[in-house]
Amino acid sequence: MNIIPDSDFLIQVVANFEFDHCVTDIAPDGSGHIHDTFRVKTSDGADDLILQRINHEVFKDVPNVMDNIARVTAHIRNKMTASPDADLARCTLSIIETRDGLSCYRDDDENWWRVFSCIPGAHTRDVIDEPRHAFESGRAFASFQGMLVDLPDPPLHETIPFFHHTPKRFEALVDAIEQDPLNRAADCQPEIAFALERQDNS
Repeated sequence: MNIIPDSDFLIQVVANFEFDHCVTDIAPDGSGHIHDTFRVKTSDGADDLILQRINHEVFKDVPNVMDNIARVTAHIRNKMTASPDADLARCTLSIIETRDGLSCYRDDDENWWRVFSCIPGAHTRDVIDEPRHAFESGRAFASFQGMLVDLPDPPLHETIPFFHHTPKRFEALVDAIEQDPLNRAADCQPEIAFALERQDNS
């Protein structure tokens, strides 16, 4: 991605979104390696925002990425609204639209930006420290998938071709093993054997 912009520029970006509170601070947040993420704070106690510059080198069709997110989020929110105990602020994303009613904003340098409400008390983990963390991650992902089984047509946009195409992923793995340009295959033979033994299931 590009050099991180200064706070004045970031405040100008936020001004393009439907958010009328006085911004006092915008600082990098988290340790993500795809997008540039910032936390937006205000002087009047409004909930923080999460501002992201989307990596359009990875996600080349940003409007369709955001269309997918908006559709999935709306579908899950509608289903959860039926539950009286649902904490929508914590269990679903809240997209802050631009003042033009769009889900993302493109600046003069052709960078794409999006804003979400910050989920209070939430944090991310780069490393799983305990088995229960893996368990809860799996349970959350299964719940997410289960909520989408009845997502109505049309299909979601394929924003990165073949990203979830397991046979092509396996072909790329086998090719990388055979080419071994950095001579690393010798150090991970057990892992390679584990994967190759399951090739027919790919």
